Amino acid sequence: MKIFHINSYSYGSTGNVAGSIHNALLEAGHQSIFAFGFGESRSENEYVIGSALDFKLHTIKTLVTGLHCYGSKGKTKTLIKKIKEFDPDVVHIHNVHGGYINLKLLFDYLKDSRAHVIVTLHDCWLFTGKCYHY
Repeated sequence: MKIFHINSYSYGSTGNVAGSIHNALLEAGHQSIFAFGFGESRSENEYVIGSALDFKLHTIKTLVTGLHCYGSKGKTKTLIKKIKEFDPDVVHIHNVHGGYINLKLLFDYLKDSRAHVIVTLHDCWLFTGKCYHY
């Protein structure tokens, strides 16, 4: 099976969870890529989505418009290209907040892709109107 993971960080609580799942899948003989907004890529199976400059521009757009996770169009298009090239059976979404991804572009792509989408809710952000905790 081919699995593509997306998370905000490669470290910390959610980064450790997503990274552990990714590594367990690799050890079990599956193909897996772990993409994250921030952190350091340690292998060819890991992909850093964001950059310091993009994060700053994303933050400015959020402050001006109030729309969080609607910046980073270029980085998200590059991520989508990477997903298409990998052609996963499953896209496993962990945390997608943090100023590194454009949700509309990503979800518009995913709804038309053949990949199954799994969402792990590490916090309440996706269903509370963008608050980590209600």
